[in-house]
Amino acid sequence: MQDKDAVPETPESKSREQKALARLERLRVHVALPLLILVMLTLTSASRKSATYDEPAILTASIHYVRSFDPALNAENPPLLKALWALPTLLIPRVEDPDPPPSLRYSYDLADLTQFSRQYLFRHPDHGAILFAARCMNILLAAMLGVAVYGAACRTWDRRTGLAALWIYALSPNLIAHARLVTPDLGCAGLVFVSTATLAATIRRSTPTRIVVAGLALGPRC
Repeated sequence: MQDKDAVPETPESKSREQKALARLERLRVHVALPLLILVMLTLTSASRKSATYDEPAILTASIHYVRSFDPALNAENPPLLKALWALPTLLIPRVEDPDPPPSLRYSYDLADLTQFSRQYLFRHPDHGAILFAARCMNILLAAMLGVAVYGAACRTWDRRTGLAALWIYALSPNLIAHARLVTPDLGCAGLVFVSTATLAATIRRSTPTRIVVAGLALGPRC
C-alpha cells in the first residue's frame, strides 16, 4: 500500500536530484585528477631514483621497529611513520629484523648507523623492491594529505578555493620531491597541518571529535 502522506515525486524534483548527482560526480573527478597526477609523478620518479644518503638508515630503523616495536634505532624519527613505511616489508620474503648492535641503541652517530644500515639493506637481493614499497607508503600519505588540504580549504573558504589549493599542493615541486622519499619531512608536515586545521575548526565550534582528532594528529608527530 502507498503512503497517503507521501509527497509525489515531480519531474522538477527528479531534475534537481540529477543535477546534484552530476555536480557531485564532476567534483569527484576534479578532486581525483590532481591527486592522480601527483601519484603518477611521484611513483615514476620513485621507481627510478636511487637511495638518498639517509633513506637506508631510516628504512632499516623502520623495519626493526615494525618487527620489534623497539624505537631505539634512529630514535629521533616518529615511530608511527616508521611503522607505516615498513608495513609492506612484512609481505616481502626474507626481510628479517636487522638486530642492531647495542652501540647503535639511542645513538646519534649517523656515520655508524649509515654504515650498518647500508650493509643490512643492500645485501638483500630485493633491496630495490623494499625501498620502492616503503616509498609507496609515503606517496599514499601525500595523497591523503592532499585530501586534507582540500577539505580544510573548502571549510575555510569554498570549493573553488579548495580545488585551487589542491592543484597548488599536487604540483608543488618541493612536495613532489619529498613525497617520493622515505623521510619524515612530508609525514611530520602533514600531521602538523591536520592538527592545526582541526584546532582551528575547534576554535570556531568545539566538539569532542575535533579535539580527539587534533590530539591524534599531533601525538604521532612526536
